[in-house]
Amino acid sequence: YLWFWGLAAAVSLAFVYYYWRMDASRFELLKLLASSVMPLGILTFIVLAVILLGEQHQLDGWFYGGVAIILGAVFMHPLLTRRPAAKPPEAVLGTAESKAIE
Repeated sequence: YLWFWGLAAAVSLAFVYYYWRMDASRFELLKLLASSVMPLGILTFIVLAVILLGEQHQLDGWFYGGVAIILGAVFMHPLLTRRPAAKPPEAVLGTAESKAIE
């Protein structure tokens, strides 16, 4: 499992580099990732770690129920927190006078 720990270390180093060079636009991206993608990624990582590190007993219905609740929350969060679209500002109609050049 040396490759697994090497991959985990590489991902950790990538996160450290990302946080080190963070600016405002990257912070906005991080907020979006944290609210939608990261919980699903963390759950997937944990399940893969359990499989790879040798958990051999059969999982009961409580485990699958918990997974269903977590996945449901991850997928429902963007739908429940959707903000209504902002109305564009009213168009300002300008008028101009035309003066003939003589």
